[in-house]
Amino acid sequence: MSTDMYGPLLDRIHEKHLWDKKHNWEKKRLHVNYAPATRKQVYRSETALGFSFPPLLRAIYLQIANGGVGPRRGIMGAKGGFVDNLGNSVEMYLWRKREFQPIDLAECEKQAYEISMEENAFKLVSNLEMEPPDETWPESLLAFYHHGCGDFSSIDLKTGRIFVGGNPLLWYEANSLEEWFERWLQDDDGNLNPNANSLEEWLKRLE
Repeated sequence: MSTDMYGPLLDRIHEKHLWDKKHNWEKKRLHVNYAPATRKQVYRSETALGFSFPPLLRAIYLQIANGGVGPRRGIMGAKGGFVDNLGNSVEMYLWRKREFQPIDLAECEKQAYEISMEENAFKLVSNLEMEPPDETWPESLLAFYHHGCGDFSSIDLKTGRIFVGGNPLLWYEANSLEEWFERWLQDDDGNLNPNANSLEEWLKRLE
């Protein structure tokens, strides 16, 4: 798929990213300031993964920055890019592949049950919650953003939908990566439930 269709969105993401690098205290404190990925870095990443990055994510890596774009510290990078405390997006995917039994996301969805969306720390597009069996993980999910406390935003490589969680529950966070980034463009904490100022605050409420 051509990335030309993302031109206006990429321009807006780039503009906000430039502002963020100067004014976002968390990115300044952690020195999150990466150049765009080289084609070699992306090629090596995709070779290690065994598949191509989703088009918008790939375009961000190549045209804006190799990670560090988006809310708070930003998305994890490809090889040679922003490394979260659990690695870059490639390392995180390969770690789950080694440590967990792969399962089909569709099988998890069959077991989903309803919850109250107001009690969740994240903005969601569905009131359904999933709990993969112990020591399993949907193999089609590529984590790209770490919220902290073991919860990640992940893109489903088959449908493009965004799921959040992983410790151990999963929820439907957004219908696409474009929607996920639009929330950030409109509000720095656009992927958090407005009832919680942070994931840490929400977790304290559960204690």
